[in-house]
Amino acid sequence: MKRTLIMAVAILAGCNQSPVAPSARPGANPAKNAKTAADAPFVKLKDTAIWYEYERNLVAADAKYKGKVIELEGFVDKIGIDDGNYFVGLMAPEGYPPGVVCFVDPSKSKSFESLKPQSPVSIIGTVKGAERDSSAWQGFRIVLTQCKAK
Repeated sequence: MKRTLIMAVAILAGCNQSPVAPSARPGANPAKNAKTAADAPFVKLKDTAIWYEYERNLVAADAKYKGKVIELEGFVDKIGIDDGNYFVGLMAPEGYPPGVVCFVDPSKSKSFESLKPQSPVSIIGTVKGAERDSSAWQGFRIVLTQCKAK
């Protein structure tokens, strides 16, 4: 009887323990299965949507997006180079330069080789924020860095 009671207590005590997460087990490598920021965008948006959010409230948009990895869908307006860095311009109202500029991650430049103006594109990059640009529509542009075409 005493032995049965001890076994019952031991079993019940073991039931209250929470399971050990695989990454907390000895010898586990949590970095092995971790995704990079570029693999898991914060949000997926149309190029015009992020631009209009910045137009409505620059401070709120920066708080929401700045430093975050996002995925943008849109149409290529321009492919160019600025201070030695390749970029893809999106969302350009008639007669204006692109309102969203995605600077290409040099290690991912191959993903941009097949792009042509007016072609649809999905780009993943890190939001740097808005920059003043007197030639751009409404006087600013949204800048993304470390971009790759999906």
